[in-house]
Amino acid sequence: MTLLDPAAVAWAAALTVPPLVLLYFLKLRREKRFVPSTLLWRKAVEDLQVNAPFQRLRSSVLFWLQLLALGLAAFGLGKPMFRAVDRVEGTAILLIDRSASMTVVEDDGRTRLDIAKEQAKRAVDNLADDARAMVIAFADRPQIVSAFDSDKQALKHKIDSIRPTQASSRLADALRLAEAYSENILIGTPQAGGEIAAPSEPLPAAVFLFTDGRVEDASTVAIERLDPRRFRLNTVGRRSDNVGIVSMGARRNYEEPDRLQVTATVRNFGPDPAKFEVVLYVDDRLADVRDVSLQAGRSEADGRGAAGIPAGSVGAVSFDEIALGGGGIVEVRLRIDDALSADNRAWAVVP
Repeated sequence: MTLLDPAAVAWAAALTVPPLVLLYFLKLRREKRFVPSTLLWRKAVEDLQVNAPFQRLRSSVLFWLQLLALGLAAFGLGKPMFRAVDRVEGTAILLIDRSASMTVVEDDGRTRLDIAKEQAKRAVDNLADDARAMVIAFADRPQIVSAFDSDKQALKHKIDSIRPTQASSRLADALRLAEAYSENILIGTPQAGGEIAAPSEPLPAAVFLFTDGRVEDASTVAIERLDPRRFRLNTVGRRSDNVGIVSMGARRNYEEPDRLQVTATVRNFGPDPAKFEVVLYVDDRLADVRDVSLQAGRSEADGRGAAGIPAGSVGAVSFDEIALGGGGIVEVRLRIDDALSADNRAWAVVP
């Protein structure tokens, strides 16, 4: 069991329990009255003999019931949640996104791919003892990392071996590969000519998809032959601050061929304004620096501005012409600590 909001429990307990305990410590302040005799008022006299405003806490059923009620109310504010272990029977196929966006470093210091691999290994742990699973990593194309195997340690070792790429993410081919293996599972029975294909087991394969959702063909992907009841989407990643170089150009001056003009276009994809430096290097030597400020950017589905791109979130950078008589490597870098570093550099080879 876990609490979705443990801070609420702490705040509720801090605000309610101390006042309740204090009420039982405080003594009643009685009004003074003159009476002819205290013979029948011994209990009142005992209380009056103590001048301190507090008394020793006495055990009371009402006190403990009130304390229990406050504790249950505070616990309820924490939104308790029970996690049921879902054992996977039969076969399972794990699809793990390893595209460039999965290299984003989240607030806890782990990349999205690291988080996805941890979730995938937990899915392996939840497999039934006789269940088998295969692992497919994908970016712009899928790759089988592990064939069907019932050895959980071997499967987790294969998952750990997955490395990120700088390619975009396309899901359609990975799903088609998963569909093919879910319907026609290869078994290891020795036969002439190698392994043979056998019909799928009566229970359809469970498919686990681990991705951050940055999939190019997401709008056109459809689950056709997979059982929706056995398909499980695991989304990773929350950080969205990113500034990237979307284009770069290097052109020689027509009248002075030894002079080179370098330009770049940068865009803010994050929800907040960004201020940073754009640096030009020639053969790994600093050549020029420009300060750039961009307004907050949003996804192209927002429908604001041209092509849905908010005004001010895209900037053109033009560097001073540089002398470059021979060939060389020209590189543009962004000096900014954002979620995705892969699009903070661009370079061109100038002949």
